[in-house]
Amino acid sequence: MGGPRKGDELDSRHDGRMRIGVVATCALSTAVGVWMSIPTGGPTLISPWPFLIIYPALCGVPIPIVVAIPVLVFVILHWDEFRLRPAAQVPLRFVILLAVATGLSASWLDRGWNYGLNYQDRKFTIWIVAVNVALIASLWCLWGVARHTRSFGWRIAFGTHLHYWLFGFAFPWLGELP
Repeated sequence: MGGPRKGDELDSRHDGRMRIGVVATCALSTAVGVWMSIPTGGPTLISPWPFLIIYPALCGVPIPIVVAIPVLVFVILHWDEFRLRPAAQVPLRFVILLAVATGLSASWLDRGWNYGLNYQDRKFTIWIVAVNVALIASLWCLWGVARHTRSFGWRIAFGTHLHYWLFGFAFPWLGELP
């Protein structure tokens, strides 16, 4: 009982370079999701035009910079993974970000519901809300696991999933198309 837990064993086997490589790979993988969310004619179930990506794109920010934004945010929020001794648990900033984004997302979806019904269609709007609810629920469950296991793998899985949701599905475009 007093020995290391399974997640702790995994952490002890990973050296700093491996951890940095995993964090960098996860950061760059967010760029793929963002690239899929760039305007292509209208919101879809795969790319619901998330506000955090579409707004800069519609304001004329060059696409490579739009794609780089979530990668930069990922690296900034995971800065402690680049230290020699990273935190053992999910940083408080992620829980605060998840709580705030959950509340704002609920408000966004509530206020956008009628616009979605009017400008997209009922099926699309229901699916977008369902996908967001499922992603939010899975994020809270993943946070619960990551909080109790205190392993690098669960921390990075939670952080990556959070970024995929924020920059890929959160705050979808529900309304009149520009």
